[in-house]
Amino acid sequence: AMDVAKKLGMGIDLVGGSFVQNENYLSMIKAQDGVDGVKIWVNASQEDKIRLYQNAKCTIVPSRMGEPFCLVVPESLLCGTPIVSSNDGGIPELVKQGGVVTDGSVDAIADAILNIVPKITSKMARNNGELFSTENMADGYLGRYKEILDGDEW
Repeated sequence: AMDVAKKLGMGIDLVGGSFVQNENYLSMIKAQDGVDGVKIWVNASQEDKIRLYQNAKCTIVPSRMGEPFCLVVPESLLCGTPIVSSNDGGIPELVKQGGVVTDGSVDAIADAILNIVPKITSKMARNNGELFSTENMADGYLGRYKEILDGDEW
């Protein structure tokens, strides 16, 4: 993500890191705070995260962790902020009209930010995020549980 920002000549807010168990890696990332427009938010409050999402051009998710569900995606979308991600784990299933999935390379992410993100409205992102609202998720689970109780296979 920092390489993408550098390529585009943009600043970047990096949020997260408290879950990183590799102290050397975390120290290397923290050392970038304040360099070339990089701002590190290791333990951002929920209020800070919402404000950052709402004011971002997009949220970059260059995941390589094989995540089955990346909570960052619906959080960003619900704030009306498009996603630009790598093609990893369950992320492509979450990113529909609210963002773009790339091969994860710096060039592909940068290209998406320049050429696709401007076409994604905050309404499109928000509508995509609504699929994962508390209400929709709960309704979906309840509906599926009822189907199973009525004899549908798990």
